[in-house]
Amino acid sequence: MKNKVLRMLIAAVAAFGMLLCASCGTNGESENGSTTVTRDASDTNDYAMNELTEMKTALSWNADWYPAKYDAQNNPVYDLYESALNIKMVNKFALNFDGYEQQITSGIITGDLPEVFFVNNKMLDELIRNDLLIDLKPYYDLWGTEELKSTLEYNKDNFAYPTRNGKLYGIPKVADDCDRATVWARKDWIDRLNSRDNSGKTIWDKENDLRYHANGPQSLEEYWDLAYAFAKEDPDGNGKSDTYGIAISKDLDATVLPIYNAYGAYPTTFVRKEDGSFENLGIKEEMKKPLQKLAQCVKDGVINSDYVNWGGQDAWSKAASGYAGLVCGPAYLPLWPLSNTLAYGGEWVASPMFAEDGKEFVQTRVRNVSGYYVVVKGYKHPEALIKILNNLATSDENNAWYKGYMAASEPAENASIFNWMPISIDRSTVNFERHTAIMHAIESYEKSGEFDFSMIEARDMVRWNQVKNYYLYKADAGWAMYKTFCEGVTVAKSYKNEGIYTDWVYSDTPTIKARSASLDDMGAQTRAKIIAGKLDISAFDDYVTDWLEGGGSKICKEMKAYVDSLSAA
Repeated sequence: MKNKVLRMLIAAVAAFGMLLCASCGTNGESENGSTTVTRDASDTNDYAMNELTEMKTALSWNADWYPAKYDAQNNPVYDLYESALNIKMVNKFALNFDGYEQQITSGIITGDLPEVFFVNNKMLDELIRNDLLIDLKPYYDLWGTEELKSTLEYNKDNFAYPTRNGKLYGIPKVADDCDRATVWARKDWIDRLNSRDNSGKTIWDKENDLRYHANGPQSLEEYWDLAYAFAKEDPDGNGKSDTYGIAISKDLDATVLPIYNAYGAYPTTFVRKEDGSFENLGIKEEMKKPLQKLAQCVKDGVINSDYVNWGGQDAWSKAASGYAGLVCGPAYLPLWPLSNTLAYGGEWVASPMFAEDGKEFVQTRVRNVSGYYVVVKGYKHPEALIKILNNLATSDENNAWYKGYMAASEPAENASIFNWMPISIDRSTVNFERHTAIMHAIESYEKSGEFDFSMIEARDMVRWNQVKNYYLYKADAGWAMYKTFCEGVTVAKSYKNEGIYTDWVYSDTPTIKARSASLDDMGAQTRAKIIAGKLDISAFDDYVTDWLEGGGSKICKEMKAYVDSLSAA
C-alpha cells in the first residue's frame, strides 16, 4: 500500500509539474514535431528582455567600417543592445562574406554555430536539411509587433521560402521597397527643344501648347519621340552632333528592364503556372518587340553602340556627364551620379514609364528580402530575435533603441553604423513614409506660410533641411535630396504595389549549377547582337530552341520537382 501511494504521489507531482511548465511558457518540441510556446505574463515589454540575455551571433563585415577606437565587438551599437534591449551581443565570428559563408558551412558539419545569425537561401536549405533550426512561427506570432508584421509582410510572399510544412525557419531581412522604375529626363534639354520653332512637330503637351511635357514624357510614344529629338536636334545647343537619346547598359538591369516591361516582356523572370510547372518569360514572344525597338535606336544613333561595354553604373555616369538625355534608374539616382550634372548647369526631371497599350505599367519586381535570420536549436530565447526586430521596425522616437541609435549615429565617423548591426532591417515603406512627411511639410507651407514638419522623424531632419533649402533657395547642396524625394519617390509611389516577381528564389538545382551560366551567356549574346544589328530578330527563335534543348527544359522540370518536394517535406 505504501509503495502504491508513493507511486500515485510521484505521478501527481509529475502531472502538476507538466501543468505548471505549460502555464509558465515552456518552449520545446513534442514527439510529433509541433512546437509549444507560451509567453509568460511577466514578459510585457516587446522591445527588451526582462533579464540580461546573451546572444552569440555572427557578423559579415569590413574592417574599414570602424573608426580606430571601435571594432566589431566593441562599439556603440553593441553597447546599445545591452543598455536598451538587455541583450549582450557576442560575435561568434566577424568575417567578410566569403569567409562568413564558409564558416557557416563548416559549422553545419561540426555543429559549432552561432545562436542567431543571417543566412542566404543556400545556407537556409542546408540548415533545414540538417534539422538545426527552431521553428520561429510561434515566437513571431506571440512577440512580433504590428509594425514589424506590417513591414515584413508588406511584399508578396516574403515568407514563402523560409516556410516548410507550416514551420517558419527564418525571418526575412527586408529593406526599403521603393526601388522602382523611374525615367529621368534632361529638363533643360526639354525646355530648349520646347523654346524652338516646333512647327510641323507633334505637340504632346496640348494643354500648354508645348511640344514635350516639361515634367518628362507622359506616354511611351512621347518617350521614344523625345529620345530621337535628344539624339538628332542638338538639345544642348553646342552646335555639335554629340548627344544620344537613351543611356542603357549591356545587362538586364534598371537601365533597360523598364523598356522591356513597357512591351510586356520580363526577361529575368520565371513564373510558376497553375499546374506547378515553371516557365521562363525571357524566351517568350513578347521579347521581340523591345529588342527590335532597341535595335532600331542603335541603327539610328539614338543609342550609342558602345553600350555593350557598359554596366548600369557606367550608363548612369554617361548620362550624368551630358552624353544622353534619358536614363532609367531608381528614385534615388539624383544622389549619385545625376548630381554630377549640376557642375555645368544641367537639370533632370522624373516621370514614370508607360505601357505600350496605355494600361497600367507592370514592371519587373524583386522581393525586398536579401536573406533570413535564423535561430539554432538549443538557444533558450528565440524571442530575443523578434524583440530586436521590433525595435528596428518602430517609428516611435521615444523608443529606447531608437533614441540610443540616433545618439550613436550622430558623429560623422560613424557613417557606417548600420553595417555594425548583425541583425538589421529597415521598414519596407520607410522612403514612402519619408515622402509623405516631406510633402506634407511643403504643402503646409504653401497653404499657411509655415512648414509643418511634425511628421518627419528625428533621423530624417538632415534630409528635410536639405529639401527645404533647395525648395526655398535652390541651394545646390539640397538638389539631390529634393529631386529624390519630391520627384523620384513621387514616381515610385505612383505605381501600384504590384509587379511581376520571379517565382524561382530557391537554391540551384543540378542543371542550374551545370548549365545556367552558359545559357545566360547565350541569351545575353543573342540580345546584344540583335540590338547591335549583327543578328536578325529571327535569331531570337533559334535562341529559344537552343535554350530549351540545351538544358532549359530540364531546369524548368527540376524547379517544379524541387518546389513540390518542399511542399511534401
